[in-house]
Amino acid sequence: FKRLYIENIGSIESKTIDFTANPLGSASLFLISGPTGSGKSIILDAVCLALYGKAVRLEQVSNRDSYIDIEFNCAADGSISLSDPRQLVRRGTTSACAELVFDGNDGREYTASWNATRGKKKNLNTRLTASRHIKSADGSIDCNKENECNDCIASANVVGLKFDEFCRTTLLAQGEFTKFLDSDTKEKANILEKVTGTEKFSKIGELINIKCKEIQESARDRL
Repeated sequence: FKRLYIENIGSIESKTIDFTANPLGSASLFLISGPTGSGKSIILDAVCLALYGKAVRLEQVSNRDSYIDIEFNCAADGSISLSDPRQLVRRGTTSACAELVFDGNDGREYTASWNATRGKKKNLNTRLTASRHIKSADGSIDCNKENECNDCIASANVVGLKFDEFCRTTLLAQGEFTKFLDSDTKEKANILEKVTGTEKFSKIGELINIKCKEIQESARDRL
């Protein structure tokens, strides 16, 4: 990650975190700490919102019968799911944003953002809509549709992880590590390969096996 910008999400009104500037830039490891309600979890939520348009802790909320009628973050019919990321928008505001600048697996710089607005009128009683945008610094990638953004982030060149994989390996919510531990062996192997970048060795192994079989078949033919 290079830079994270948060506006009107949770307890944070406006904040930019530059991971390239000191002291963060020179630190190999750092701790996010502070009193309850200071916005520690919001930082992690903002990362997820920018990349995937979702928040880990809201995903843990069951959607069954979990709709409430509220005025400030309402859908067209006045209701909104408890797991909807628009729940994180600060009350009484007309817009919110989570923007993350990062280097992809291909070495290119990307900017991923999640935005929530109330339309042109900026009226607190109008519907709050959310949108996503992912673009590369060189202009070769520019996505603003949900499916396109999901495919872009999950591609090997960018992040290479789907939302569930990201939550089980990179951003672990409290008590969620058991999901990774409970995954079957093949699924864990696939996830770890993506995280560590060692999938190339599996491909090399497959090629070696193919070559060995070809050599064995050739030897049998000669006999």
